[in-house]
Amino acid sequence: MAQAQHIAVQGRRTVIVPRRSQGRSLATPAAVARPRTAALGLAVVEALIGYDWLLSALNKILSPTFRSGLAQQLTMAMHGNPNAWWAALMQRLVAAVPRIFGAKLAMGTIPEALEYLEQIPGFAPFILGNGLLEGMRQGIRGTVSPPLAATPELGVDLIRAIDEGRDEEARRLQDLASEVNDELIKYWKKYGRVAFAEALRALGFPIKQYPRWPTPTMAEEDRQAMLAVLKCARPATVG
Repeated sequence: MAQAQHIAVQGRRTVIVPRRSQGRSLATPAAVARPRTAALGLAVVEALIGYDWLLSALNKILSPTFRSGLAQQLTMAMHGNPNAWWAALMQRLVAAVPRIFGAKLAMGTIPEALEYLEQIPGFAPFILGNGLLEGMRQGIRGTVSPPLAATPELGVDLIRAIDEGRDEEARRLQDLASEVNDELIKYWKKYGRVAFAEALRALGFPIKQYPRWPTPTMAEEDRQAMLAVLKCARPATVG
């Protein structure tokens, strides 16, 4: 016989099991090729689906009409939806914040910020505090300014003066805000973010360490000079 047989006894039943030929596999080349072809085909299909999703996502991100109409689309999708849990989730988490409405330009200029207003109607660009007076007169919505966090009263009074049309007071406060910005940026370039930590400690915040990674210690002479500028800026807005 080409193949021997092995007889095994299990209880009262006799089972005849074919013995595999030594040194040879019973799998045929065609049986091996079929799983590989199927796996390759599945990978191609998944790649095409991923490519389609990528194009769809890019179209949505770059389309201002998609962002502006997203809230309405979600509301329509929730109306009469049998999946109550999904509708509730969309209502609480998505519909409440339907789109990105603005962005901070950390290093941009006012003309660059105004380009967003031209390209995306209703968009709200925010800039640093050193150009706030000029920017808000042209449509900038406000500021996200780390340096002004060290002099919060100055930032609030500056915005109020601009909104109320008190131009002379706004110019005076803008000059102070620009001085605070330049002072903190100067020491940030020299010492890193530890300069902001020292400024916030001067406000009474019990900061143990900022940032989380090691930074050089600020020289006492530079620290006192920076705090003197901040101290002069803060009382100037009181009253």
